Amino acid sequence: MRLLLNPYLLLALLVFVVAVGALGYKAGYRHAENACAADKAAALTRAIEQAAAIARQDAEVLGAHEQQLERTRTVFQTIREEVTRYVANHAGAADQCLDSDGLRLWRAANAGSAEAAAPPQPDYSLPGPAAATLGTRGGPAGQPRAGGGAVSRLPGKAPGLVGVGEE
Repeated sequence: MRLLLNPYLLLALLVFVVAVGALGYKAGYRHAENACAADKAAALTRAIEQAAAIARQDAEVLGAHEQQLERTRTVFQTIREEVTRYVANHAGAADQCLDSDGLRLWRAANAGSAEAAAPPQPDYSLPGPAAATLGTRGGPAGQPRAGGGAVSRLPGKAPGLVGVGEE
């Protein structure tokens, strides 16, 4: 019992407890820093994966567009060559009707629609205007009328209102 009341022993015990607490606090702080760094790395990895997925999707869309463009160029080059050959063979017959080859070329050149050949474009249109009234009793400026009564158009007293002491 006398040993427990020794002030040096109590002071040493207090210093030991404070030292253990400080070491525990330092280890916990280091663990929290490591967890924060791991969370940042995981978020960065997810962002990189999302950016890579978007880049792959963009590359697919661009590749499909280029393929469609090349097919369109090939078709129109072939039609242009046939038309040039037809015109060279039938020079001076502009006032005459098309023969069967000319009609076939004309139909091939005009087959399909321009919208089908064009790649889809994003919709940049703006939404329509806002409603002119607000609520069931909206005023002309879109503001509801307080109390549901008539609103005076000019500054001053509203018709039918009487002040205190006036009749």
